[in-house]
Amino acid sequence: MRAALLIVLLLLVALTGCSENRDQLLAELQSPRPEIRASALNRLAEDFGENELILFTTAAKDVAGVVRAEAATALGRSQDPRVVDLLGELLADPEERVQTAAAQALAEIDHPKARSYLTLQYARHGRSVRLAIIKALESADVPEAMRDVVEAENRTVWERNVDALESGGVMEQVAAAEAIGRSGRPEGVGRLAELARDRQVILAAAAVRGLAESQDPRVAPAILPLLDSPSLTLREAASLAMARLRDPAAVPALQAVALQKDAAAPAAVEALLAYAPSAEVNAALCAIALDGAGREARRLTRPLRARGCPLEPIEARLANPEGREAALQAVLVLGPRAKPLREQVLALVDVPEIRATAIEAAGAMGDPASAEALGAVARAELAALEAQREDWVKVPPEPSEEDLRAKAEALADNRFAQLMGKVREADAARAHGTEEALLPDELVADLDAERVRSAIRALVAWGQVRGEGAEKVLAPLTRDPHAELRSGARLALAHLGTPSALALAAEEFRDGTLNGSLAVAEAMADAGEAGRRSLLASLERAGGNRTALLEALMHHPLPKDATGSLLPLLETSTGEAALAATLLGRHGDRAAVAPLVKVLADPTTVGRRPLVWALGQLGDVEAASSVAVELFHDSPEVRAVAAEAIGRLKAKDYVPHLTALTNDYDVRVREAASAALSQLGGPRTAEGGTP
Repeated sequence: MRAALLIVLLLLVALTGCSENRDQLLAELQSPRPEIRASALNRLAEDFGENELILFTTAAKDVAGVVRAEAATALGRSQDPRVVDLLGELLADPEERVQTAAAQALAEIDHPKARSYLTLQYARHGRSVRLAIIKALESADVPEAMRDVVEAENRTVWERNVDALESGGVMEQVAAAEAIGRSGRPEGVGRLAELARDRQVILAAAAVRGLAESQDPRVAPAILPLLDSPSLTLREAASLAMARLRDPAAVPALQAVALQKDAAAPAAVEALLAYAPSAEVNAALCAIALDGAGREARRLTRPLRARGCPLEPIEARLANPEGREAALQAVLVLGPRAKPLREQVLALVDVPEIRATAIEAAGAMGDPASAEALGAVARAELAALEAQREDWVKVPPEPSEEDLRAKAEALADNRFAQLMGKVREADAARAHGTEEALLPDELVADLDAERVRSAIRALVAWGQVRGEGAEKVLAPLTRDPHAELRSGARLALAHLGTPSALALAAEEFRDGTLNGSLAVAEAMADAGEAGRRSLLASLERAGGNRTALLEALMHHPLPKDATGSLLPLLETSTGEAALAATLLGRHGDRAAVAPLVKVLADPTTVGRRPLVWALGQLGDVEAASSVAVELFHDSPEVRAVAAEAIGRLKAKDYVPHLTALTNDYDVRVREAASAALSQLGGPRTAEGGTP
């Protein structure tokens, strides 16, 4: 390619007798530095002629994107219809800046083929290029440009998915079925209803998911029988579909799926939680709390502690030895709502078969009247744990140095001797107070795992009932050499909720696991505003555990001054930024608007949906132009939330864009745009323009 460009340059020099300045520009086009080549193209474009057209056409194939972009801009200035196809190729360039330059260049050429390229390529690009295409068409005075490209995208995506469903491979058909459902078209729903009866389970399940995506409640009767299917995959797909469709007739079947305790059960529980609270739904959730698998039952802790369940069936089970385990599980889920059953639960703490669950249930009720009993259990468990340690670390009293040296030499290769040496070193350090003495890792690891878990269980229960004297016992355990015991002690302290206990509990975020941090964070958040303030103060030093803190804060109102702690997270990892943006949107402090807009304006920002949602929730119309840009996003989820936000912001300037999106391929976008138009009062009252 470089040789071809050199030949072209030599011909130009021979034919035109270039000036010294022109010779310099032609020489710069051979520079190894892309920015110099691009600059030369820019200056040559000021004096455009037939000879330059050859140069720009050749430069459009340059290896550097900055040069190709400059060549596209120059070709657009030529307004020569012969370069339309070349610009069409550049519109599909790997680099976004080249695509954008090509779109702008095509708009400068008054030719139907140029506009056709822009319209057809809209569906294949991301937000920046899509926005450039709309601007280009509007600058070319194309009426209702956005409506045209949205409708063209709708047709293109539909035809592509129909072709894939009819003649693609199995995985292409699966993807197409779900995409056809998102269109919400009646003809698509009909196709999927037939496919839901296909003998290939993978295709039938995809059709069910597609029907759910249609958000058409009329498809529910076709999905309902699949909740009784022998296929686990179909039961799971049907359950997830009902989470969207929320057909009341499906509640008993979803309860039955959840009680089967197989891999489809979590989807059934999620579906029931998606329903609006009602007597029937609550009864189903209470049944799952009592008879469902432990994991699914505990998933109901927060909603059922808010809604409650009848205690009579649980009390009856507590009196029946065969039903006690299930009854304790329900008490554990209901927590403080089960306080009237305190005596019955405490009576089961000494029953070996169900002791563990009984201790957890007694703690979950959070009744201070249980503090004495649970404190005794916790002290007994700790004593048993320490006894096990003493069996390892006990050293014969006062051996002479000669005896120790002789034994060490004789058993130098013996593991026990090595361990005893470490123990003596730890004892010596403790005796002289020179440093903190920790047990050797080998001894810590050798502690019985069930004994450790049993001690933790009792300590946490004691903390949950806020037992007197618990903090004094728990505080030293936060420095224990056993990591799991340290985490358990911190969790118990988090439940205590005193300022000093919360400070010790927050150490988990520095050196604990993600799961341990999440448990501690949830306990601190539940402890009240003091706990939430402690979580916010811990965000900066929590490192990789920040996600756990943010997720725990999701369930509670934030302190008034929370904004300052959350704003720095907007520019961190995608997950943390998304959670922080969601919390800021819920918090309602408009001081977050400018930082949210700044992050959204960065083209490299991913996870844009929560940022747009937060700006919509904050309701500052000054953010409307930033939000409106996302109406052009290639993700339908982002377009939908942007349309919703424009409606909340009452930004009437963007009525034309919302009107165009009522023709979007995705039913979620169409519905969000229509709802926003209703909020804006129908016909626009101010001229709209591309943001």
